[in-house]
Amino acid sequence: MLVNLVIDNIAVIEHTDIDFAPGFNVMTGETGAGKSIVIDSINAILGERTSRELIRHGAQRASVTAVFDQVPDAVAGRLEEYGIEREEELIISRVISAEGKNKCHINGRPVTVSVLREIAGELINIHGQHDSQSLLDPEKHIRFIDAYAQNGEILSAYRAAYRNYCAIRRELSRLKMDEQEKQRRTELLEYQIKELQDAEIVPGEREHLEERRRLAQNAQKVAEAAHQAYAVINGEGDEAYGARDLLMRAAQALSGASAYYEPYVAASQKLEELSYLLEECSGVIQGGLEDAGSGAEELGEIEARLDELYRLSLKYGNTEEEMLAHLGEARKELETIVTSDERARELAERLEEARGQVLSAAERLTQSRISAADQLSRQVQESLAQLDMPDTHFVVNRTE
Repeated sequence: MLVNLVIDNIAVIEHTDIDFAPGFNVMTGETGAGKSIVIDSINAILGERTSRELIRHGAQRASVTAVFDQVPDAVAGRLEEYGIEREEELIISRVISAEGKNKCHINGRPVTVSVLREIAGELINIHGQHDSQSLLDPEKHIRFIDAYAQNGEILSAYRAAYRNYCAIRRELSRLKMDEQEKQRRTELLEYQIKELQDAEIVPGEREHLEERRRLAQNAQKVAEAAHQAYAVINGEGDEAYGARDLLMRAAQALSGASAYYEPYVAASQKLEELSYLLEECSGVIQGGLEDAGSGAEELGEIEARLDELYRLSLKYGNTEEEMLAHLGEARKELETIVTSDERARELAERLEEARGQVLSAAERLTQSRISAADQLSRQVQESLAQLDMPDTHFVVNRTE
């Protein structure tokens, strides 16, 4: 049902926004008020031929937007065939430019005028004094037969079978690529797989290497700081005491006097804990000295590895995860090509089976249409006879 119509710059109408209520809606007005312009605007939405002369004088373009609800299942099926998602409302728009170009959209997706005509024609039927657009359109006649025969379920089964057949045929066509192209693609994939496998990429590797490089580039500063801190904590020379030893001696001194002054018990324990913490720090500092020494020696290797990862990232992905994902996809594609002959035989069998299903569904649909056409012809002729037209013949022709 048409619930809203927005018209901009069509003939004498600069802008109007019309809401339609359920039931019977009437538009009245004097000659020239714009009633026929509303019909022309609806015809534009239906995909009928338009002209730049429809554009309001002084404007560069004209547009019509229509909103429908309660979209019939037949229309929803057509939308799915063209990849347009079904929503609660169906919004159709058409823009006519001064250059004569048309832009059509259904639910925001661009479509051609022919697609617009096919889908929108199922939504509105305009009856004039001497014609009915739907009856004059031969492409819609078969839909009348299907509606009369209530072929919804049979038609859906046929469409599903045909979509399945087309999907298998497309996949089979992709597999039957040119042998030279298959060989070229195989060689490329094998090269990429070998290059990525030989690189032995590990997630997070570059970040770790960059940290190692920073350490190697500043190894002297790290070593100097470590030596100074180590000397302060552990002392320098055989007779020099470091902070750790001094804290331990202080703790022992207070512990000896704690029997006479109880607060020394807690103080002695804290000093002893600090001594142990300094011992842990000393281990960390010693590790830093070792890492700084080895890092300086590894700087060349680190730089070479980072260069290799950077080169690979330009070809296969910015991160290690993306490069590994490319490796997985390359392996999968290569496996598909290698097994394509076997897969092609399998798809050929499935295609033949799917073809049989399409033909079976098509035969059911055809027989239902033939039967409905005969019944419709008889009923129309009976109705025409009741209208005092007994010699009128109504025939539904079937063409192969």
